[in-house]
Amino acid sequence: MAGLVREQVNAHCGWTPGTGVLIGLSGGTDSTALAMILAELRSELGLRLHAAYFDHGWRGDAGIGDGDWAEGLARRLAIPFRRGRWDQPQSDEDAARRARYAFLGWEAEHADCTVVAVAHHMDDQVETVLLRLFRGAGLRGLAGMEPSAPYPVEGFPGLRVARPLLTLHRADLAAYLDRHSVQPCCDETNGGLAHRRNRIRHRILPVVDAEFGAQARTAIARAAASLREDDQALVIWAERELSRCLDGEGLRLSEMATLPTAVRHRIIRSWWGMRTGCPPPSREFTVALNGMTEGAAIDLPHGFHAWVQAGLLHLEPIAVDTAVAVQEATLPCPGSVEVGEGLSLEAAIVRWPDASLLARARQDLNVALGDVSAVMLPLRVRAPRAGERMVPFGNSESRRVRKLATTTRGRAQAMVVDARDRALWIVGVRQADAFHVGEGTTSALLLSASRQPMSRSLC
Repeated sequence: MAGLVREQVNAHCGWTPGTGVLIGLSGGTDSTALAMILAELRSELGLRLHAAYFDHGWRGDAGIGDGDWAEGLARRLAIPFRRGRWDQPQSDEDAARRARYAFLGWEAEHADCTVVAVAHHMDDQVETVLLRLFRGAGLRGLAGMEPSAPYPVEGFPGLRVARPLLTLHRADLAAYLDRHSVQPCCDETNGGLAHRRNRIRHRILPVVDAEFGAQARTAIARAAASLREDDQALVIWAERELSRCLDGEGLRLSEMATLPTAVRHRIIRSWWGMRTGCPPPSREFTVALNGMTEGAAIDLPHGFHAWVQAGLLHLEPIAVDTAVAVQEATLPCPGSVEVGEGLSLEAAIVRWPDASLLARARQDLNVALGDVSAVMLPLRVRAPRAGERMVPFGNSESRRVRKLATTTRGRAQAMVVDARDRALWIVGVRQADAFHVGEGTTSALLLSASRQPMSRSLC
């Protein structure tokens, strides 16, 4: 078993002696096997191992017990261990995933690790590919999870996520633990059918196994690997063409017109990343951008607006209209909250410094950045209070919050994000001077506002 993982690591992960690897350790079968196998390989590969457990807060005492078990395993394996808990748990799977990765990222930074190793295996890969297929994913989505990839949440630019178990099945890992007489924790929620992934695992894949044999899962994973190679070739092609298509900060549509659609889509995604520092837009918006003609315009995720003028595709941040009826709400950190009429606020804790995020915050009123160590959670979203004052960033004197909103946006309606009754940000207007990043900042609180995008023209 360790030999197969060694082959995967050597082929895809690029670890060298001294590499710091933080293991996401839940105490379940998969992550327990990962921790034990990497402990076996530690001396041979020269790894510095650390482990961390994250409690989503969904399972009460059971979650705490799993953390205790994981801590005991780490102690037996002589792996330094840390644990954390989500103070504002939500039922949203994506928010939970981002919260866990953010915690693991912070712990990796604390331990001076450049890799977070997670225990996704071949059966997880098959489930991921099928989920994306049913959503209508393109080549990039159907390629599944990469053995080694950039970190999946913002704010950790030097960190990578590794999946050393992608060539192994869940049954292989369970058999490995049986041979070592290890009884891992059992998360009872994995047996439920509330989530789509579980329904694929417990309803669809057993039918696939019965009809096509157990080798069908290996065949699906092999197909994903083949598609990944094709996608990577198209990405390389697109990167070579991007410089030819750039004209200042815009894209020259006439240069793109001669290229295959798949290459144009990848050029747009790369350009988007360069201009915004945000994750790539969905396929829906990539297709929309690719199809734009002279005079057309479209609003995009993360508060950006694109338009075509004189044959150039342009992109710029737009002010988000926050004039909605404001009802006080808690803003999870990390997490997001819908505040009405399609407007969403999001909070994330990111590694600092990050030049791309700083550039984005300087040009985008829909983003605010500050040192997280100066913020007392929880965060709240609310309307400004009568007579409320704030010292705007870069100023020395306080001003009325409603006056700031009126001066900047031409209206008195405003929305405030606060922490323990201290206003941090007038959304889409100004942030407080006390809420900022500085030379001593190592982790930053990223606040952002976005509205559900709607297509529109410049006519």
